[in-house]
Amino acid sequence: MSFNNFLYNFSEYALSRLFRVITGIKLRYRDKLDEIRIYQLEEKDPNILNSIKEKIWNDFEIKSKIMPEIIEIPKNIRRGNFIITTDAARIVNDKIERPKDTALLFITKYGITPFPFLSTRILQTIFPILGTSYILYGICFITTLNERLQQEIIDYAAVHEIGHLLGKHGYPLK
Repeated sequence: MSFNNFLYNFSEYALSRLFRVITGIKLRYRDKLDEIRIYQLEEKDPNILNSIKEKIWNDFEIKSKIMPEIIEIPKNIRRGNFIITTDAARIVNDKIERPKDTALLFITKYGITPFPFLSTRILQTIFPILGTSYILYGICFITTLNERLQQEIIDYAAVHEIGHLLGKHGYPLK
């Protein structure tokens, strides 16, 4: 393992420990996922969705299903060109019923940020977050940054966030 991979893995571990210290909540990862439902927050190229579906199968052997409906989130969840994922996760978790071992993956063209603050959105413009996971809900969000990202980066972001739900942090995931 290279030094860069070591630092990355350590930072992922440190973030999970920091979360527990601050909140007192021990994250409960899933031992397995039976299915991942892939949703769009706006119309996406089917090739993007199919590539993500294939990558999830290749890396985890988890069945994925591309859902035909586009999920509309309230306008107050968007700030400019950003979606506030913390609020969006709470809303879609209540809105979409699913079995316990089914995760949801949402794909958007908008930038994503967990916080509505202007300072975080400015920082995200310079150093964008490509994906975020909400382990307690079993929900992930990834961005295509208005279709500007290469497909392999989008695929990696999706697999990385699904890996978080399964308790796999860092790189490589396996």
